[in-house]
Amino acid sequence: MRIKFIFLMALAVLLTASLAGAEYPRKPIQMVIPFAAGGDTDIVGRAIAKVAPKYLGQSFAVVNYTGGSGTVGTAEVAKAKPDGYTVLLAAIGPLTSQPHLNEVPYKIPDDFIPVCYLCEFPMVFTVKADAPCNDVKGWIEWSKKEPKGLVFGQTSGSVLTLTLEEFKLKSGANMRYVAYNGTAPAVTALLGNHIQAVPAQPAGIAGFLANNQVKVLAASSAKSIQIAGRTIPTFKEQGYDIVMTAWNGALVPKGTPGEIVKKLGEVFRKVSMEDEEYRETMKKLGQDIVFKNGEDFKTVWLKDYQKFGEIIKALGKK
Repeated sequence: MRIKFIFLMALAVLLTASLAGAEYPRKPIQMVIPFAAGGDTDIVGRAIAKVAPKYLGQSFAVVNYTGGSGTVGTAEVAKAKPDGYTVLLAAIGPLTSQPHLNEVPYKIPDDFIPVCYLCEFPMVFTVKADAPCNDVKGWIEWSKKEPKGLVFGQTSGSVLTLTLEEFKLKSGANMRYVAYNGTAPAVTALLGNHIQAVPAQPAGIAGFLANNQVKVLAASSAKSIQIAGRTIPTFKEQGYDIVMTAWNGALVPKGTPGEIVKKLGEVFRKVSMEDEEYRETMKKLGQDIVFKNGEDFKTVWLKDYQKFGEIIKALGKK
């Protein structure tokens, strides 16, 4: 009798999950961006939200959470109801570097289910268009003429920040860091002459580059990249072994039914691989579309979690 009861309960759970997947979605889905509007992660998220309804039948409502270097928004998703109506546009920093630097209100990776890996990109070393340098050598020379050094700004503990910190260490440039709540406010400070550089991802500065408001000295990619029609040289081409690839992906809270995770993954796959509008947008932004399923995304995520823990230790940040 007991075995029969357990079997019936298990069957009920499976049928409920299957039914949830079949009916999903019945309302708009909240896409959480853990950074300010107008920043790089936000721009990618809105590009996805614009076209995804074609493949899902419901809209994505973009919601920005700021604070905690991306950990506040990430935590919101970790504690959200696991019903498929809250999706995190995951950024690498809150999931890899931040947990090594600070106590975060979520467990890596247990509080999330990876849906898919969406895109990858390097750090781009960005300065104002009228800065008196056009490459990293020029930046180093400029920095050594400034008694107080040059200032760069970005999210505290982000992989973008850590990568430019690595360049500082290897180059001996006279530069220091000031914290900003994401790329958007950091670029505003750059254009207002409050700081001299921003380590960004391509999406966050593509529009400013197209409008000739900024220029990019180097990218942390393995080979030169194109952003807004400009060719950006690598750090390595300029004599510095700085190579870092960051990413965005999609996560949902643990406990989200498998059928819903599968359906979301298929929507994101279609957006990534089939939607020409999205693909053209990402090309202009300098973001590489690299789609991976949830299992492969988790492998990359945990590998980077370990890697950035080692980098943080080497930089003496903890």
